[in-house]
Amino acid sequence: MDWQLLQLSDSALPVGGFVASSGLEASMQLLNKDWIVFLKGSLHTTAHGLLYFVNQTFDRLQDNQLNRVVDLDLEVESMLASNHVAKRASTTQGMAYLSLIQRSFNHLDQNHFSVLFKQQVLKNACKGHLVICFTITCFVLKLSKAQTRSLFLYLHCRSIVSAAVRLNLVGPYAAQALLIDIQPYLDALLAKEYDCAFQTGPLNDICQGIHDRLYSRIFNS
Repeated sequence: MDWQLLQLSDSALPVGGFVASSGLEASMQLLNKDWIVFLKGSLHTTAHGLLYFVNQTFDRLQDNQLNRVVDLDLEVESMLASNHVAKRASTTQGMAYLSLIQRSFNHLDQNHFSVLFKQQVLKNACKGHLVICFTITCFVLKLSKAQTRSLFLYLHCRSIVSAAVRLNLVGPYAAQALLIDIQPYLDALLAKEYDCAFQTGPLNDICQGIHDRLYSRIFNS
């Protein structure tokens, strides 16, 4: 049994994901479109924009190339440069994952990757983005690259669905049924190879960037 996989997929994990809607709240207010369309678009963007960094970070950690992981984090920073809301959410949750390792799983971090990487963040050599820190966490807990990719995309999906429930866009039982129905779409995204990172949903990205200007909001992003 992959107990670590179950633990990292637990919604009680103290990493602050519940405060983020990944742009759903802003998109619903500004575009008023079907939230399922937003969900699939966000998953498509996340797969094409971030799974590349999961792959590369995992490989660099296996090769003990922490300096290259720092470079990857800076690449994420440049990719999110035009969206301060997404960048803020990414670094906030990223640092939460580093804190999780050091407070709960420090004895498993035999190569001290989390400590060394956090030192680079504190020196402002990099920013500590979610996709990088999440991959470090999974690597420390000895998840495989395939498990890390799957979990990263699934947690993004679950986060948006959870936000939709709190925004009263879908009921809790229908939300669980949706998480079953969308699995083939997730499998199709995970089956692709990503040798670069790019944005596939610019309109959603623009809406998320306006999140702080919404008249009323319940999420941070």
